[in-house]
Amino acid sequence: MADDKVNVIESAILSQAQQESKKIIDEANAVRKREIDIAREEDLGHMNARIQEKSGAMRQETVKAVARVELEARHEILRLRNAKTNELFERVEKRLLQYTQTDGYKTDLLKRAARLKDSLDHNETAVLVRECDQDLGGEIAKAIGAKAVESDASIKTGGFKLKNKKARILIDETLDERLLEQRQWFLQNCGLKVT
Repeated sequence: MADDKVNVIESAILSQAQQESKKIIDEANAVRKREIDIAREEDLGHMNARIQEKSGAMRQETVKAVARVELEARHEILRLRNAKTNELFERVEKRLLQYTQTDGYKTDLLKRAARLKDSLDHNETAVLVRECDQDLGGEIAKAIGAKAVESDASIKTGGFKLKNKKARILIDETLDERLLEQRQWFLQNCGLKVT
């Protein structure tokens, strides 16, 4: 649907650019004709040089005008693509926040923590969660043998991080990070490229 809207807008803008280009070319042709009529009365050699100079300038103005309109069209398409992408990912984030209120969320986090149980020295590891997930953070810490649970204000949507200061390791299992990765993938693969 967003692709159709972008195509319609792009077609409309390109059509407008073609109309403006034709108008400028028509005006250039009218000026050229007037100059030719004057040349018949004056020195033809002198006037021909003037005609060429003015035609070249008008061609340059036409090229500049078309380029300007095309650039504006690209900017508008990019703005629309970004707006639609933001709208989509805002909806996804809201759905993820709803998911964090379910039992499935808790089960998923505990499964992910269990898979990471043997990856760190958990005596030196802290579990980082959202403030509202402190109880769940305690369950995760218990499941993997971590000794500390901390609030992390950078976690907005949900999930957890495992931080081992001694080993300088941070494992990010947050929904925020997964959403960011999906956004990057979407922008690379959605087919809404602006060229």
